[in-house]
Amino acid sequence: MLALGALVLALRSAPAADARSLFIASTALFSGGVGACVLGWRPRRQWVQLDDINLSRPWADGKTSLPLRTLSGIQALGSDAVVVSSTGGEQLRIDTELRGFQELLDELCDRIADNGYPETASVWREGQRQISIGAREVSVRTQAREAATQLGWSEIETLRMARDARRRLVPALGLRGGRELLLPYVGKQESLESYRALRQALRQTLRQRAA
Repeated sequence: MLALGALVLALRSAPAADARSLFIASTALFSGGVGACVLGWRPRRQWVQLDDINLSRPWADGKTSLPLRTLSGIQALGSDAVVVSSTGGEQLRIDTELRGFQELLDELCDRIADNGYPETASVWREGQRQISIGAREVSVRTQAREAATQLGWSEIETLRMARDARRRLVPALGLRGGRELLLPYVGKQESLESYRALRQALRQTLRQRAA
């Protein structure tokens, strides 16, 4: 159901005039079976297919495919790509500009954590900037002389990966009242790690709210 939902999202986000892309995506659905999906529309070699069993790039050189049950990590390659790794040592590169990347990133982060490889760090810093995640709150500091901004988990409603003024990927917290807070950039890999940790904590918080 999750993969089918991702397919619907990809189809709805495709340019209306791009009939060729829609045709290829439909072909991928029927060849991949129920639940297959394609994220991204150009270039085709960058497209990612996700189904209930595998993550793959069916048109890339080598056609790498990673079973979801083996996913063990994700690393940042600058601001334009991430690399997903498996317990077997295989890797798959994903372009961050693909349509539907946010939904794919969230699914991969959840899968990696559920496979037994959660993000365990809780503090990230670069220069004067720092992100700290605790059991009750998130603490953010952008300058050494400024007091840290502290947010309780009850104030945080959503989380996404956004881009700062320099087009670098950083976590963004959606707060009560419709406000959004972009967290400081603390390094390409560190920003992705902090996102993973934030998502893990927010998932747990939302489960407790629903209980």
